[in-house]
Amino acid sequence: WLEKLTHYVDRADTDIESDFFNDHRHEILNIMVEQLDSRKLETRQLAQEILQKATGQYFGFDSGRYAGQQEEKIQRWREYLKSIEE
Repeated sequence: WLEKLTHYVDRADTDIESDFFNDHRHEILNIMVEQLDSRKLETRQLAQEILQKATGQYFGFDSGRYAGQQEEKIQRWREYLKSIEE
């Protein structure tokens, strides 16, 4: 399932209350940050939704905009996740 998330995110993946999510929280959140850079709008939207629901953070990322234009906001997510993993 984790491998699948590196390629595609769908609505079924947004259950942040599941035991699987809780057992793999940091891995999943890091994968979701990488998915913010997806070419697929739906993938960016779902990745952002998961990140926001799981952390309560936003960082100004707009899933409707091409991700290549938002590297600074994606980097904020990376830094935030690194700070909570320590």
